[in-house]
Amino acid sequence: LLFKKNLNSGIYRLYYVGAVSIALTFVTVVLFLFPSMLLSGGWLMAISLFANDMLFFHVLNPIVGVVILFLAKPVAKLTIKENLLALLPMTLYGAVYFYNVLIRKTWIDFYGFTFGGNPFLTSVAVIVLISATYLMGFVFRKLICSQKRR
Repeated sequence: LLFKKNLNSGIYRLYYVGAVSIALTFVTVVLFLFPSMLLSGGWLMAISLFANDMLFFHVLNPIVGVVILFLAKPVAKLTIKENLLALLPMTLYGAVYFYNVLIRKTWIDFYGFTFGGNPFLTSVAVIVLISATYLMGFVFRKLICSQKRR
């Protein structure tokens, strides 16, 4: 699937998947974690999401990753398959995260996605994360497909 035509198209597809994943980090921090920390822990706790190395992890890396994706000339036509493939990193990480938080209870819920173990709100969070990832991948793919290929 990734290297079907040539190495360059496979790397481009892989980069697309990574850009969607890293964009999810940015969206999660800005739209969920920052407001929830601001409400629960105050300004200092919320701003810690952007302090020191977190500025790179949560803001700069995602922005640079997405900008590079759009600056690069598409060498492969992205299809619905790549859009679905973009769900894979989030799904795998989400499975590990929820397993360790809810079942093994070896991790604290540092994102707050389980809402204190509330099954309904946890399900809503999972649906929102999957939908947001798919939607970002879809929008990125449509924007990329509107560019000329090499």
